Amino acid sequence: MAGYIVKRLVLLFVCLLGVVTLVFLLVRVMPGDAARVLAGRSASPQTVELIRQTLGLDQPLFQQYVQYLKNLLRLDFGRSLITRAPIIEEIKRHFPPTFELVSLSLLLTMFMGLGLGVWSAIRKDGPVDNLIRIITMSGVSMPIFWLAILLQLVLASILRVLPVEGRLSIELTISQPIWHITGLYLVDSLLTGNWAALGDSLKHLLLPAFCISYGQLAAVARMTRASMLEVLNQEYVRTARASGFHERTVIFKYALRNALLPIVTVLGLSYGFLLGGSVLVESVFSWPGLGRYVVNSIFARDMPAIIAVVILMSFVVMLLNLIVDVLYVTIDPRITYS
Repeated sequence: MAGYIVKRLVLLFVCLLGVVTLVFLLVRVMPGDAARVLAGRSASPQTVELIRQTLGLDQPLFQQYVQYLKNLLRLDFGRSLITRAPIIEEIKRHFPPTFELVSLSLLLTMFMGLGLGVWSAIRKDGPVDNLIRIITMSGVSMPIFWLAILLQLVLASILRVLPVEGRLSIELTISQPIWHITGLYLVDSLLTGNWAALGDSLKHLLLPAFCISYGQLAAVARMTRASMLEVLNQEYVRTARASGFHERTVIFKYALRNALLPIVTVLGLSYGFLLGGSVLVESVFSWPGLGRYVVNSIFARDMPAIIAVVILMSFVVMLLNLIVDVLYVTIDPRITYS
């Protein structure tokens, strides 16, 4: 197992190098001029050229690429072209909100998707099964940004059940501010015993987290249903029922565990889709995370910031896929990696 993990880590960094190269080239061929954006519309050509020389954009493309790789080895992503702040500091500030949002979305995807899928399988072709299939079909086909705007309109603007934007209410930010330890509001509120902030931050999380997870939990539910229907027809399930085991034991101990492998694969891939969905949802809900940060960077042609965020997201997705492969052995001991 250790040798397999080392081999996969080597392959991970090779893939990451490919991502860096591809994103570097794509950003360079994007329309527009970063030096012109930074200088402003009224700047003279001499000023634009001076900024281009300062940023190293006048150098040959290969030379820029090699220099960027050298900086990456030192974990130096450069400075933002707009704020002139180190990008690593910007990422440290914007990553915790996105991590908190996507992690809660993954939990919703896992528990709601598994629950709906199992329920649909054991009620096959019944009214509950048909209703769940309609829900999952809507989740797979519905655009995330449209769902986010619709829920904002209904739950936030009309019913006023949940807040419409931000991570914390302005009143609590002034009266009971959260003491920043990890940057994760739920964790920091628990650590400091700030229960009012805990409840308020959870209310702000629920709507965007559900919007991101809805499409993925629908995919997980469909996969769970298909896997469970296949497993429920196996001999060992019928034997367990004939032996007098409680139906709950048969479903969760024997059937669900043997149906988990394809479901875990879908859950592992879901994290990447959730990260991608956060780009849209964070813009709609004014969530101060990496998704909104990269959208603003794209509009401003802040090339170092764009590349840094894409590299970070790619690394997280690749690392999670490695964790999923290791989980296979835990779920099914028959699987071995040589």
